[in-house]
Amino acid sequence: MQDVKKAQEMFTQGSGRAVETMTVWADANQRVLRELAELSAATAKEGVRLYAELQQAGIVARTAWRTPRSGSGSSRAMPRR
Repeated sequence: MQDVKKAQEMFTQGSGRAVETMTVWADANQRVLRELAELSAATAKEGVRLYAELQQAGIVARTAWRTPRSGSGSSRAMPRR
């Protein structure tokens, strides 16, 4: 009877440690996933910012290209279709 109690106690301790280990792993995984989501969001935000910056630069370049320079005598403006 003593052996059965000792075996049950060891099983209970082992189960408790297994649950504790799984909890630690779950917490670590949750932190990693949260940081990955934050990194993904920051990357997407930076990509949108860069895209807007490139569009703005394209608009400025096109405006500068279509605007005739004073005193040059020629216009680089393309004919409208």
